Amino acid sequence: MTKLKILTLLLMVIFTCFGCSMKTHKNYGFTEPELQLDTSVIHSKLRGTMKDIDNETSLHHVPYEMLLWFASSTEKDSSCLVNVDSMTLKNLETGESLLISENSEAVFSKRSDGVYTARFNYKNLDMQHTDHELAFTYSFNEECGLEQTSVPVNMLFKKQYSERNISFLDTLMGI
Repeated sequence: MTKLKILTLLLMVIFTCFGCSMKTHKNYGFTEPELQLDTSVIHSKLRGTMKDIDNETSLHHVPYEMLLWFASSTEKDSSCLVNVDSMTLKNLETGESLLISENSEAVFSKRSDGVYTARFNYKNLDMQHTDHELAFTYSFNEECGLEQTSVPVNMLFKKQYSERNISFLDTLMGI
């Protein structure tokens, strides 16, 4: 019984000490634009890489990963492809453009919630934390049953910065 009391007391001291220590998390992020089309939606997201600077600070920052996906509640054949051409990110502060991909294609697949998605993932984007404009053209193949002409798209990523304090208990609980 005394071992249980000592163990309980020891655990309380450990959780109290670690629970009081705080870590500052800085997120150099961006807005997540989406574009509504006739039968689907185009979503895009820039996600920074997590890095621990020291025991008191962590960051989400460069290099970034860009996720782009087309979502549709309309049934798509398994051979329905979306083709994305000439994808660039333009830094709106400096005017510099970064070529992401000359040509990419993805197949629509059905998710568990019944939505059909075609996903693109571009990693290791070395870019500044400033507003950027994403520009590309997309088209569908004939198996999609949609018009096959190339459609130009522009999406705006506005920079966002957030900072929050995270305790050991927050990390333990997954907050």
